[in-house]
Amino acid sequence: MIDKLKGLKQWLQAGKDVHGAEQLEELWAAASSYKRSTLPNPETAFEKFSARHGLSQTAGRKTGRIRKLNLLRAAAAVLVLVVAGFLLKSVFFAPDVAMLTVATDAQTTKVFSLSDGSVVTLNRNSQLIYPEKFSGDIRTVQLVGEGFFEVSADKAHPFIVETEAGQVRVLGTKFNVRAFPEEHSLEVFVKEGRVAVMPKGGKSYELDPGAFLAFDQASAKIGLTRKSGDNDLAWKTGKLSYQNAPVSEVVKAVERLYGVKASIENEDLADCPVYFNVSVGKLQDIWNVLETTCKGIDVEVAGEDEFLIRGHCCQ
Repeated sequence: MIDKLKGLKQWLQAGKDVHGAEQLEELWAAASSYKRSTLPNPETAFEKFSARHGLSQTAGRKTGRIRKLNLLRAAAAVLVLVVAGFLLKSVFFAPDVAMLTVATDAQTTKVFSLSDGSVVTLNRNSQLIYPEKFSGDIRTVQLVGEGFFEVSADKAHPFIVETEAGQVRVLGTKFNVRAFPEEHSLEVFVKEGRVAVMPKGGKSYELDPGAFLAFDQASAKIGLTRKSGDNDLAWKTGKLSYQNAPVSEVVKAVERLYGVKASIENEDLADCPVYFNVSVGKLQDIWNVLETTCKGIDVEVAGEDEFLIRGHCCQ
């Protein structure tokens, strides 16, 4: 029995389920103890029965040995079934984890906390799927759209943001992820700490504070730059601020912020430098500020969520 228990321990140590191993060792020990102390002695019992009924001692001992062997085989079979059932449950029937979903519409953003204390700010038209309570070695969430993550530090449990275009892996930091399906791209900006970004089908990139990565799925191209990130986070901070920037850059920021399309009538207008500071609110208010800032231009409605910017701005 000692050799068998030693073999069992060696087999268990080769696995990964420490809690399961402890339970199996307890089960083995309990089964051994039960057999030794609780099971009746078939040989002794049969000798008594033979004495009462006049049977020979030789026949009694032979029959007792057979019955004892059968009992041992039955106990071994039961133990094997219990072990097999336990392993199957561990591998295929892990405890169910309730999944939660937070989604936003075109008009709202949301701020909420995860079970580990991490805080997520979700942009408009976005969705985050996450477990009610994290378990296992990693903390994984799924993002569709854009979100700013303030992850609670936990070196033993990396935090992973899964998107259609790739994943972002961190231990504890602040960063922004943009991955709208219709854009077929992945953008990551690091506000604090370090993150590892792995675009779909590509290698991993490590980003430090101020780093901005843009991955285009169609071309598989990677762009790495450095930014303050303030205007990229305008959806969260509520402010857009440009100093001596071309009109085209301001218009592009408004497009991203509100999910609209805006065409500029000519290149001269697109290249005109402007100073543009505005609090994020209604889209029409943004266009009004642009018209006031850059006198001589008009923003016209060209269709549903489409605009045409025309006129002259440069003096």
